[in-house]
Amino acid sequence: MDVAFDFIRAGQVATGMSRLHLILKDRRRVLPTQAWRQYVSQLRAHPVVDLLHGDPFTWRAFSKPRGYAGDAVMMDYIYGYGICDALPEIERRVFDYCTTTAAPLAVRFRRQLLAETIDATVARLDRPTEVIAVAAGHLREADLSTAVRQGRAHITAIDQDPESLEVIRRDYGAHGVDVVTASVRRIIAGRTTLEPCDLIYSAGLYDYLPSAAATRLTAIMFEALRPGGRCLLANFLPDILDLGYMEGIMDWQLIYRDDADMRGLLGEIDTREIATCQQFHDPFDNITFLMVTKAG
Repeated sequence: MDVAFDFIRAGQVATGMSRLHLILKDRRRVLPTQAWRQYVSQLRAHPVVDLLHGDPFTWRAFSKPRGYAGDAVMMDYIYGYGICDALPEIERRVFDYCTTTAAPLAVRFRRQLLAETIDATVARLDRPTEVIAVAAGHLREADLSTAVRQGRAHITAIDQDPESLEVIRRDYGAHGVDVVTASVRRIIAGRTTLEPCDLIYSAGLYDYLPSAAATRLTAIMFEALRPGGRCLLANFLPDILDLGYMEGIMDWQLIYRDDADMRGLLGEIDTREIATCQQFHDPFDNITFLMVTKAG
């Protein structure tokens, strides 16, 4: 740990951060849960943590101004929105490193995939298309979608965070995007109804959902699909490189799933209603995707 800190303080930030990520991933992998927690408690007393918390990306995850890590502002940092240029040199380079490791690159791929899926759905149907984004964040995939810019996809963006929805309303309302304030709990309880749609997706939500809630929500999302409609889900894979840094330095806790875990989320859906089921990973092997098409 001290060696990594020395590299960072000396301005060799990429070298120091790379060593730190590898050290923390290894510790997270080999230590039992309680021993890992004790290690993290000791780690956070190390002076390197104060330095790293000068990075607004790392600090926002740790401080959780909206009550949870991985909020829409953090995703904007990854996408290149709202970057602060006034940071000290080392903190800025830590920011640049942390937003361009494999996990953030996978998040950028995920955003591009969502935009391409919206466009492909509109092209396939060749008619006004209904799309629902569950836990939409700032809906930044809309900036990459030709169909959204042309007003050919009507998107209903659902999120529990009014601040995120206000950003969507401001930036994309003119493109036919509507917003709905609702939590997963409200959807599962039936207090928020999902209208019939041609595409429904959730990008980052499942990283925080226990299996029971994720399975129930998947069934509800699938039920909202019109015949031939598609449901796209994403979840971080176990044992990613950023895992130790995220938990140890950022206090960013996720629920990780492999491909089998993702297929298990279809447990409440009648298999006769599923036309196709595709699974694939991002190019950096950090996120697993599940695409399910409803029989028509």
